[in-house]
Amino acid sequence: SLVGIAMVLAASTVSAQSDEEAIAGAPLQDQSPSMDERMIEDIKLQPLNWQLGLTFMVTNPQDSLRRALMELESPSVGFGFGLSVAYSFDPIPVVVGGEVGVNFFGGTTREYKHSVPGFGQDTLSYTTMNLPIPVIFHARFQPNLFTWVHPYVEGDVGFMLLSSSLSTERRTTLGVMDQDDKTESGASWLYGGGVGLMVKFADIITLPSTLQRVLVDVRFRYLM
Repeated sequence: SLVGIAMVLAASTVSAQSDEEAIAGAPLQDQSPSMDERMIEDIKLQPLNWQLGLTFMVTNPQDSLRRALMELESPSVGFGFGLSVAYSFDPIPVVVGGEVGVNFFGGTTREYKHSVPGFGQDTLSYTTMNLPIPVIFHARFQPNLFTWVHPYVEGDVGFMLLSSSLSTERRTTLGVMDQDDKTESGASWLYGGGVGLMVKFADIITLPSTLQRVLVDVRFRYLM
């Protein structure tokens, strides 16, 4: 099956620590404003290695997976959240990392009713629930453009855990006559690619040497 995953509005934070000896000098109160400004600009240019992101995901299944969901009359688009960790080799424009997410396709309940002599109305109801959990590793070519814009292309590999549950219940005027719950799970390999754009939202600088950066990341992936 083909699964298209769009990762949107992932707030990523990257941090780094510069060499304090490189910026050692007079106390701040003895420095001129121009010296402070130059120090801040130098801190902004520090390589930032570790990246941590929280992600909101929209999943749009394709082909056989989409047909299977539609046959169950289950929602064919899922929404979820994820956590990502990556390492940047800045100033080399290469980033490697991974993430895990949980997608919710919601539950679907259907009821069928008919009359049974001596028992009144017989009602059969069933509820389905699907829960995909993707685990994806990526390698990106991601240049740093003036610390503000970080476009990238990536290759992805990983796997997806899929849990599906079915609950059935038969009721009559006498009460619940029969009830059954069944859950099945499986895993499949994933591979594909994507493109994205990270844009700086804010720099958080703590003098004399600490820099953190918050970015907004919009990403589109196509996974087989």
